[in-house]
This record gives sequence, structure tokens and C-alpha cells, in this order.
Amino acid sequence: LFKNLLEEKKITSSFYTLIENDRNCFYAFASAWLYSWDVLRILRNRNNNYDEAKMTEIVGTLTDIYEKYKPDDMHLMKSPQWKSYALFMYIKIYKQYLFKEVNTNNVDSLLSPENILFWFEQIKESFQGKALEAALALLIYERGGLKGYGVSSITYYDYFLEHFPNSPYLKYFKDQMDETVAFYEEATFDPSVHFVEPSDSIHTFQQLLELFRGKRLYIDVWGTWCGPCRLQFKYKDLLEPILQKNNIIPLYIVINAVNEQTNTWEGLIKTYNLKGYHFRANKLFIEDLNRIYNPDNANNAEGKISFLIPWYMLVDEEGNIVEKHFKRPSDLVKDSLAIFLY
Repeated sequence: LFKNLLEEKKITSSFYTLIENDRNCFYAFASAWLYSWDVLRILRNRNNNYDEAKMTEIVGTLTDIYEKYKPDDMHLMKSPQWKSYALFMYIKIYKQYLFKEVNTNNVDSLLSPENILFWFEQIKESFQGKALEAALALLIYERGGLKGYGVSSITYYDYFLEHFPNSPYLKYFKDQMDETVAFYEEATFDPSVHFVEPSDSIHTFQQLLELFRGKRLYIDVWGTWCGPCRLQFKYKDLLEPILQKNNIIPLYIVINAVNEQTNTWEGLIKTYNLKGYHFRANKLFIEDLNRIYNPDNANNAEGKISFLIPWYMLVDEEGNIVEKHFKRPSDLVKDSLAIFLY
């Protein structure tokens, strides 16, 4: 169609080239999407008749796609699909598979913010010049700042300022990033924020509860990568008086602590000012949470999270779980009576 329009001189050659590059990027993205999810599907079921030859074939096809339609091609970057093609499919899935030991236990963490510095390094290696400038600017614009990757985003913001000080993209995120830098330079923990230490020696949920014997607990199991978890934090200021009125203490358990950088976790606690107690789950603790969430499933993969978050529990003074799946903060706030019956 567009070729006919070009021959009939109803469109310009530059417009035809723009459309052609957009279609190329779309087809490249669609192909990479299908093969990438094949990779993830095989990895998630690696313990069940894993087909090494099939995996090699799929990865080879992906390599061919990225060779033909290079992610750093400036012409492809004009397409709306480029972000998903280059930064998601290429960096976050393909590159991580090539350079990391990806298996059934960690495949679902590929998109976790704990990998942000890996993505940053791969972007620096994969793109140059204006392509690198655009890729980093997009990453900072979408995921930087206090509500994004927090303190981790400062690393690539500093790099961007050093290498592209006069970039036209700066106006889109400079204010929010300068605010983020200032926040982490000045911020200290509220006196009401407490950390449970040493977390490495606490391997079960009951061990943790023993430290709070005689206290009622509202437990929030979350992860730094979890968007729905963060959405619930915005109800924190309304939740606090409800808990205080009922003599209940908030206990936050973060579950991606095995590989997670401390700065990201602590940064989010500062960002949302999460008053209460905080505990970093180790691998054995996560396995114990798996058993609590689904006691009938005794075949959980070692260290793999097999429960949904955010997950809220209510615990009494004796360390008994009164409600294994309790109300979210948003639901508690909506309930103006906030009656706790147990």
C-alpha cells in the first residue's frame, strides 16, 4: 500500500522510510516477544523435560532477530515499539539470559528492580552516542526518582549528567532527579522505624514472632519490585491511627532480600516513611512463608517465592496467626469502624 502511494507520489520518500522503519521495528518486536516468552516458559518448567536443543534453537533465532534489526539503530528508535523491543526484550530478557545463570528458581526475578545496575551496564555496552543518550533518558524518565527505582536511579542519573550535560531530554526529568538526590543526601530514618537484626539468623516465621511475644502485629509481606505493594503504602498515614487505636504494631517483611541491594530497600522505607518494624527475609525464611501460604504444597522449588504479594496477616499476642489473609490498608481505611475481631 505505502509503496504504491510512494510510486504515485502521494507520499514523500522520507515519510515512506519512516513507515518502513516503524513496520520493521514492529515486526522485530512481535517476533522477539513470541520467542522471548518461549524462553521464559521453558525456564519456568525446567525441571519437567527440559529441552536444551529447543532452547538453543530459540535463543539462536532471537540472536538473528537482533542482528537483523539492531536495537541501537537510530531509525528504529523513531518507532513507538522501540522501547519494548530494545529495553525490555533485548536488555531485560535476552541479555540477562546470556550473561546470568537463569533457572527455574530465579526466572521470575528477571524483571525485578534488583537488576537495575545490570540493565544500566548492558545499556552502556549496547548503545553509543545519541542512541545511548535516548535509552538512558527514557529509563530515567520512566523509572527514576523517589517513586521509581529511588536511590539506584541516582547512579545512572549521575552518569547521564557527566556524559550528556546539555541533553535536550534533561528538562523532562531533571527536577525530579535533583529532588531525589537531595532527599537521599539529607534523609534519615524516622525514630519510629526499627530494623530486626540479625536477619540472617532468623529462618522461620515463628522465630520472628517470638521477638514480638505479647504484641499484636499487622504483617505486610512485600517486595521492592512490587507495584501493588507500593500502591498500598500511600494509605500509611491513614492506617497508622487505626493500628494505634487497636494497639497493633506494623511489621514489614521484604522478601527479595537474598539478592536485593540494601540501598533500594532502605530507600523505599525512607521514601514512604514506613514507621514500624522491618525484616529482610532470607532464603530459608521465604521457604517457610511458602509453607504457611500453601501448606498442601510440599514441593516448592528451593528458595522460590510461590505466594502472591502484597500479603497481609494479623497475629495475636501469643504469636498465633488470627487472619492468614487479612485486609489491605486500603480496605481497612475504607472501613471507618476498623473493627478487629479475635
